[in-house]
Amino acid sequence: MASATTSKKMREEATCSICLHLMAEPVVISCGHSYCQACLLCFMGPASSPQSQQDTFSCPQCRAPFQRGSLRPNKQLGSLIAVLREQEQELSCQEHGERLHLFCEDEGQLICWRCERDPRHKGHATVLVEDAGPGYREKLQEAVRKLRKLEEECTSQKAFTTKQIAEWNEKIEAQRQKIQADFQNLNSFLKEEERSYLWRLESEKELTLRRLRDSEAKLGQQSRELESRILELEERCQGSAQKVLQDVKGALSRSQAVRLETPEAVSLEVQTECDVPELYFDLRKRLRGHQGPCEDELPLSVFVWDFLNHLTELPGSCETDVEQFAETLRGRVTTDEACKNFRTSSMNRPRPCQSSTAWELACAITCPVT
Repeated sequence: MASATTSKKMREEATCSICLHLMAEPVVISCGHSYCQACLLCFMGPASSPQSQQDTFSCPQCRAPFQRGSLRPNKQLGSLIAVLREQEQELSCQEHGERLHLFCEDEGQLICWRCERDPRHKGHATVLVEDAGPGYREKLQEAVRKLRKLEEECTSQKAFTTKQIAEWNEKIEAQRQKIQADFQNLNSFLKEEERSYLWRLESEKELTLRRLRDSEAKLGQQSRELESRILELEERCQGSAQKVLQDVKGALSRSQAVRLETPEAVSLEVQTECDVPELYFDLRKRLRGHQGPCEDELPLSVFVWDFLNHLTELPGSCETDVEQFAETLRGRVTTDEACKNFRTSSMNRPRPCQSSTAWELACAITCPVT
């Protein structure tokens, strides 16, 4: 209340008694009273001559005499009026129109001195805005510091997430390249197997065609011989009786001795067959199952014979898989003793006829002769 009364008195002192508003560019006269410069000049009227500076006028408030030349700017009063104008620009109570110079701690809102007397704020703790401001300013600054800390943490987490995104993209790209490389290798393997099986199919074709053509040639030769004998007998039949009877028994004997040589039966069933999944994945599974030493692994000779038996079933895969087979053998046979045992135990087994080349190769790469 004391602050509101003081502010009211200050406003009264800064009010021009001529226009009854806060003074604009206040000037003071010899008696000490101040007025708006424009209001006082209007009160004195225009200067008619240079000697008018000595004209005498009466103060509008106290009637004390003053001269036109005694007007002086009142800078201190001008600064006070500037402060009062700033205060007028502050929030005003919408209900009472008074300046909101109090703060209600219970409601957490600005109030005027008339709101403080209202029953709604009865018993509430109220303080001057000037007194409450510093404490709440510190609280707001503390809240800002906490939010800044959270902002920094958020920025750090964002940077970390951005890094994770980059790392994840790199891993995905690496995995993509690996998958593409694996499929390229698989395609290369399948191309090799395709060439191998096509070569086998072509070889089977040529072998069967050769046998069929040999049979065709022999039958052609027999057909020509039979045609010759038939012509001979027909000519004899068309000749004279003497010609018919001449060496007739020999002719009949020779014709009865003619036999048709039936060619060897050739199977037209295609033997070259290829099951791609069986060819690739089953062989890899077998090799993986026997790689590396372990207590319960199969004997080495059993492993080799298992592999050779597989090649017997799928001979076309020998060329493409022998390198991996050789690597597995070298990993299993690492000493001269093991090599000797391998050869001794393996020699007692019968060799699969269709895998003899692979068998000799297995012995050579496992236990090379020095």
